[in-house]
Amino acid sequence: MVLRSELVKTARAEYFNQITWTPQKDGSVIQLWELVDTEDKVLYEAFRGKYVRRNVN
Repeated sequence: MVLRSELVKTARAEYFNQITWTPQKDGSVIQLWELVDTEDKVLYEAFRGKYVRRNVN
């Protein structure tokens, strides 16, 4: 699943915040947050994380 913000305009750049969640075979999910320019070029990787379901017993 991909979520993309509206265009962010600053004095230095114009970019989108794009967050992608990718399910893994082991049931975990990788989240990737990137800043992407108007030509879909990745400018910066802001965050990469792995979410794992916790067993509650």
